[in-house]
Amino acid sequence: MPRTPSLPSLITVPLLIFFGACAGDRFEGDEPGECRDGADNDRDGLFDCDDDACASSPDCAVAEGDESGECRDGADNDLDGLFDCEDPGCTASPDCDGDIDPTDDTGDGGGDDTGDGGGDDTGDPKDTSDPKDTTEPEDTSVPEGVGDILTATVRLNMEFDVIDGVFGLVDCVDVYEGTASRLSVSGSTVQMSGTWVQTSTTCEGHYDTLVWHTSAGTGFHTFIFKDGVKFLDKWVVHRDEGDYVANTLKNKWPMWDMASPINTSDLSTEYTESFTDSDGTTVNMTLNVSFGG
Repeated sequence: MPRTPSLPSLITVPLLIFFGACAGDRFEGDEPGECRDGADNDRDGLFDCDDDACASSPDCAVAEGDESGECRDGADNDLDGLFDCEDPGCTASPDCDGDIDPTDDTGDGGGDDTGDGGGDDTGDPKDTSDPKDTTEPEDTSVPEGVGDILTATVRLNMEFDVIDGVFGLVDCVDVYEGTASRLSVSGSTVQMSGTWVQTSTTCEGHYDTLVWHTSAGTGFHTFIFKDGVKFLDKWVVHRDEGDYVANTLKNKWPMWDMASPINTSDLSTEYTESFTDSDGTTVNMTLNVSFGG
């Protein structure tokens, strides 16, 4: 079965139930917990910390590491440009103990972005490491056709089918795109440098940060092929040149074991997968890649 990183728990907020007061008599944060309940309590179109009325609330004092797991999730939660253990807010976190590589994207010192021992960014225990990546010696001989791959265009479409009425969320779509040129080839692995950016979203801050990307819009793409260039088996977009290591914290957004057939006429492939997260949200993912020589 194809292995793709499951999303983290998409929504973790308590459901606030209130009675009586009209929207005109309320403002966000005039009751305890309103700045973190996922609801638009004063119905002005702004939720929780996005509402100016919550500016002074301690619930909106964002810092890296102020929530469990933030020092190992591969995200810049306080948007200061520092990730996980690189951020001073994570200095005292047990996730940052041990021998930390300062060049790591997340600094958790573990084998993936979450320290769960699996091969994905999210800590899904179902996504265990692919033994092929850790037990087989590297084959540096280049199969026929792989050496001819020089460029790539990537598009990832994420559709979220949300349960109606939960926390005011609605169905939405995120789109990410990138282009890249080859840096190196070894065996069936081709690494490229180029762009990686979110080009559109209708998710309004709810699901639009789940796929890793930088504000600069740059990234490195690693592709692994099977049977020459008959199949695309793995794709990973990551931060730094040469930092791809199979199933480790460097895999900022991986999709693997796809075995997605490549059209020999135009060197393109399309891979789709769907799953339902723990909160009942169905996620439909479509990856389109076109290669060039």
